[in-house]
Amino acid sequence: MILDLKQFGASMFLGFDGGLGEFIELVSRLELGYLEVKCEPGLLYPREISPAKKVELKKALQEHEVTPTVHASFYDINLASLNPLIREASARQLLECIKLAHDLGAEIVVVHPGELPGDYPEDCLPLSRENFIEGLQGALELAEELGVTIALENKARGRNRGLIHSPKEHLDLIEALDSPNCRVAFDVGHAHTFGLDLIGYLERVLPHLVEVHLHDNDGSMDYHRPLGGGTIEFEPLLLALSQWGYHGPLILEMTSVEDLKQSKEYLNRIRTFRFG
Repeated sequence: MILDLKQFGASMFLGFDGGLGEFIELVSRLELGYLEVKCEPGLLYPREISPAKKVELKKALQEHEVTPTVHASFYDINLASLNPLIREASARQLLECIKLAHDLGAEIVVVHPGELPGDYPEDCLPLSRENFIEGLQGALELAEELGVTIALENKARGRNRGLIHSPKEHLDLIEALDSPNCRVAFDVGHAHTFGLDLIGYLERVLPHLVEVHLHDNDGSMDYHRPLGGGTIEFEPLLLALSQWGYHGPLILEMTSVEDLKQSKEYLNRIRTFRFG
């Protein structure tokens, strides 16, 4: 099997010394094919970007042959909140992220489905799930209108209880939302914090899969280390995706340029010795 580096991309991160234009150039120099834009203040917050800047960034992406995807805002956002004011603000924010994706030419918007605070009992989880499904309806209507796909992402182990921790929860939400524009984004590192069978998870959600997030950890916390910096075995996972004919983006979610370069070197090594 041949590992095509153009199928991989990088997610922009806080702390990068430069704007999105410079990050596009970095992705191009690394010979990656995708860039995931995060809709956060300090990165590319929808209300902070002018129409002219959107046109400029879209042109830069096209000139560098880099395909964008968008990660919807998730800091201070919770579509599953038990607080109706928080849900309302979170839903409005998601609409702005979808519009930005459309303006940049991105076809995928990754969404964290929300969580139940750890202080609440587990029996409040069904209400959080109902809140999320209700809150996402308007976003799905807009996504269908603009030709954008919303990809629901599984969450890492933490004090708060996310809505998606397993393939069953992933598929149950996809079924409940019942929209051709609602699909799956699978985060490998997040699933690893639960000790899950990564290939088994991928196989179950494969018919709905449109994006994969790659980063490493030791299984205890969501560290977002470079590939090879934890205990995840990426070679069999990437081989399985290749054999299944998955052609969507594989996004490196790192926290530094050095970690991105280290992950690229890791991919070069396994491409040469395992896939070539």
